Amino acid sequence: EIVGRAVRKALDSSNQLTIQILNEAAKETINRDLSLDEATLQEILSPEHFVNIRKIYGGPASEELTQSILFEKNQLDSDETEIRQRQNQLIHARKQLTRKVEELLHTQV
Repeated sequence: EIVGRAVRKALDSSNQLTIQILNEAAKETINRDLSLDEATLQEILSPEHFVNIRKIYGGPASEELTQSILFEKNQLDSDETEIRQRQNQLIHARKQLTRKVEELLHTQV
């Protein structure tokens, strides 16, 4: 409720959410100021802070993004290794099949 009031006040006045506007909304709602200063509020509202606090898997936070990239790179390496192994198995199976067919053809002649 405090944030909603503060946003409405900011939109009605300067379009800038300040600690004064936030504290006015807090006083109207809970009868006291919040324990924030202007620097903390601006940090909380910054795009960098918004990104960095999203630390869920696949989120945009730098550490999470780095971990996700590393995980996916490792998965890609593993998948490529498996593909090469299966391709080699197919090559080997084709050679065996060709050899067996040739054996059958030579035994029937």
